[in-house]
Amino acid sequence: MARPVFSVVIPTYNRARLIDRALRCVVEQSVHPAEIIVVDDGSTDQTAEVVAGFGPAVKYLRQQHSGPSRARNHGVANATGEWIAFLDSDDLWHPDYLERMDQAVVATDGKASLYFSNAVYDFGTYREDYWTRCGFLPSSPIMYIPDGSSIGLRPVQPMLLPFAVFKREAYLRLGGLWEELWSAEDTHFFIRIALSEPLCAVNTAGGVVTADEDDPSNRITISFASDTTKRWVGVVKMYNDLLHRDPPLKPEHARVLRRRLADSHWRLSRMAWQSGQHRQSWNHLLKCVQTDPGEIGRTLIRTAKRTTESLTGRAKP
Repeated sequence: MARPVFSVVIPTYNRARLIDRALRCVVEQSVHPAEIIVVDDGSTDQTAEVVAGFGPAVKYLRQQHSGPSRARNHGVANATGEWIAFLDSDDLWHPDYLERMDQAVVATDGKASLYFSNAVYDFGTYREDYWTRCGFLPSSPIMYIPDGSSIGLRPVQPMLLPFAVFKREAYLRLGGLWEELWSAEDTHFFIRIALSEPLCAVNTAGGVVTADEDDPSNRITISFASDTTKRWVGVVKMYNDLLHRDPPLKPEHARVLRRRLADSHWRLSRMAWQSGQHRQSWNHLLKCVQTDPGEIGRTLIRTAKRTTESLTGRAKP
């Protein structure tokens, strides 16, 4: 097949000090993309000036502050390449990242709609391999997956937006990222594409997820951390949407999503109770039972098991 044509889309917001580094890691790729698009989500710093320093090599788009999903969709809508590669402005690709993805697309005749690689999380004081955390071990260097449902529905998905390449046609056909979500929008889209399209795992570390954004309010992973109510409100919204989309889900897939929706209501019930919002707590508890009556029992069993392990000194670290 012909070599794939990549459009790189970088959403950013108030990261003038980091966007230069992100752009350089794209410009210095061993396989050059056809275009580089920066979507500025309403920055108030010098982001525009930094991007302008790269000249016509980088297309600059600006929008009102609307969130990462809309920024990515805006970039894809204006892209011309057949393949979309997202990069977050605080993350980095290895110099051969696009070359590895290019080789995987060619080796599989471009049959997959999503190609994804591993990555390393750099927490400053230590590093962690993402696929090790997920327990994901591909059986070959380039693993074509005709039915991606088992990947998309894993407890922790091995896909990350900044280290995945999408077929633009499939991305647009599925409607792109759901713009109402500011968090879990990647999980939402990965489940949708995995349930309907073939995937391909590229067994290489594509780059580094950094913690170099030192403003906690400008990091989605901190603003929507797992101990925040708004995180789980978004997750509930995500699973409700997935369960009611057309075409209908297979029964086994719907069961998995219902259990996760019930678990999310259970979490919100506990958080509301702890904050003194008892009526909201009872409402979420009722929704948990209505969604999956067995979830409370499973949760109590898991809690009892962890307590027993802790008391006997066998708790896992």
